This record gives sequence, structure tokens and C-alpha cells, in this order.
Amino acid sequence: MSAIRTKGNSKETYTISGILDQKCLEDFLRFIQNDVPDKCARLNILVCSNGGHISIALAIGQLLRALPCEIVTYNIANVDSAAIAVFASGKRRICTPQGTFMFHPAAKEIAGAKSATELRMLAEEVDSDAERLVAFLERCTATSKKVWKQKMDSSVRLTAKSALEVKLATGIGQPRL
Repeated sequence: MSAIRTKGNSKETYTISGILDQKCLEDFLRFIQNDVPDKCARLNILVCSNGGHISIALAIGQLLRALPCEIVTYNIANVDSAAIAVFASGKRRICTPQGTFMFHPAAKEIAGAKSATELRMLAEEVDSDAERLVAFLERCTATSKKVWKQKMDSSVRLTAKSALEVKLATGIGQPRL
């Protein structure tokens, strides 16, 4: 993760890369609290991530949508799995011409022996995370839950052009910071 201040505090840029985990969330919260001035007009979020925890991605996405400044997200290479929620949170969502988005069924890493009850609870958690992600994508893009569920169930990779067609991206181009 990195933060870059540009143009006299009216614009801020933050890069989200790597796995979306608790440390990523904590770093992002610190950036918002300490480095984004009250009068920030636009926050650019550059995303290049293989994904991570859906709950973390949704927390970052909800926070971005609640900020009082313009949020512009950029797919600078690949935005995969849960990271799609972070990208989708921007009011404007720009994908580089070579950028891709990878969808797959929701999953959860588990370690060690688990009882049948624990496995059922984990399965319910995975299903709940998937539903929350699909609902969030619908709210951000105005594309139906059915479309997003189908993409997740099918394990597909979208190009910049196909992301534009389903309103995940609002434009194709290079970051303008």
C-alpha cells in the first residue's frame, strides 16, 4: 500500500496492492485518518490486487462510498476476486486498456480439523459473504445481482471492454492523477 499527495492537497492518491487482509484495512484507515485533508476534492484509488477477504474489501468499499469527496478508482493491471468490491466503490471507475477482472465463487481458507457443525457454519459464512458482495456490486453499478452471481459462479475474467459493458467500469484509459 502507498499514499501519494498531489496538487496542493486537493487530490490524494492511494494504491491498494497485494492481499486484502486486516493489515491492508488498518493501513487504509490510517491513510484516511492521517493523510486525507478535510478539503480533499478527489481521492484516486489505484487497485492492483489478487483479492483477499470479502469482508475487508466490503469494509474498504463502504468507507470509500461514505467519504465526502469524489472517489475515482483505477484498475491498473488486474483486480481479482474480493478486490472488485474496492474498485466498484468509485463513482468513476477507470480500467486501463489491458486491465482485467477475475470473478470466481466465494471461498474461505480453513486450517486444521473442523467438525461438521463448524464446516456448516463456515459454508454459511461463505454464502453470506457472496450475497453481500453481489448486493454491493449491484448498488455500485446498477447491474443486477443475477449478472454478478452468474459471473462469480462461472469463474470468468473480464477485459476492460467487457467490464464497461456490464457497468463495472465507467471508462477505459490511463490514470489521471
